[in-house]
Amino acid sequence: MKSKRLISSRLLYKIMFGFCLTIIGCNSDDSVQGTDLAVSVVDADGNVLSGISVTIYLTRDDWEEGINSVDFGTTNTNGMITFRSLEPQSYFIEALSGDLSNWDGTVETSVLVANNINELKLTITSSATNFLVGKKEKSYHITDLKISNVSIFSELDACERDNVIFFQRDDRLGLEDFGENACEQNEERQVAFTWDFSTDGSRLLLDYEDGQFFDYTLISISNERFTIETTIPFDGQELLAEVDFSVL
Repeated sequence: MKSKRLISSRLLYKIMFGFCLTIIGCNSDDSVQGTDLAVSVVDADGNVLSGISVTIYLTRDDWEEGINSVDFGTTNTNGMITFRSLEPQSYFIEALSGDLSNWDGTVETSVLVANNINELKLTITSSATNFLVGKKEKSYHITDLKISNVSIFSELDACERDNVIFFQRDDRLGLEDFGENACEQNEERQVAFTWDFSTDGSRLLLDYEDGQFFDYTLISISNERFTIETTIPFDGQELLAEVDFSVL
C-alpha cells in the first residue's frame, strides 16, 4: 500500500507539472511580462478624473492630425487607464474632455522600459493657447468690428475684410496675410509676428517683425472664434473697438 501511494503521488506531480507548463504557463520569470503604460489623469489641482478619453500615437504628425492611433480608451473611476503590450519606445499621447486637454503639458512619453509597467501622470487644463491654435495651428478672418458697441463691419472695405491671420503653436509664430485686395498700392502682402498671452491670460500680445507691438484685451475665446478689445485714437479721443475673428 505504501508503494502504491508513493507511485500515485509521483504520477500526480508529473500530471500537474505538465498541465502548468502547457496549459496555464506557470512561470514567475519577469521576462514574459509585457511592456505596459499606466496613465493617470488629473486636473490642475491634482484631482483624479474619470471618463477622460486618452489616445496614444507613434508619431507627432499622427498626434497632430488625430490619425493612426495605436490604442485608446477612457480613464476609470481612479483616473487610470493602462495600455498593454506596447513596444519599448516613446509615444505621443492625448487626453481630452470638453475644453480640457494635455496640449500645454506632457504630450510625449519617455522611452518605455521593456517588460515593465511604465507610469505617467497627465495634467489636463483649459487654456487660451489650446483654443487659439489647437494642437498645431489655426487661421482666422475678421467677422465683426464694433466701435463703441456699434457694428461697422458692413462699412469695411474689401481690402480689410479679406485679411487672414495665422497662429502657429510651435515657437508661437504668426503671419498676417493682407489678401488679394491691398488697401494701399505699396502694402506688403504678409507680415510675420510672434504672439503670446499675458501671464493671467487676459491679453493677447502680438509683436510684429516690422517693429509694431499690439496689446489686446481678450474678451472671449473658444475653439471657433475669439474677440479682442482695444482703443483707437480718433478726433482727439479714444474709441473702444471690439473685433471678432472666426476660424477659416
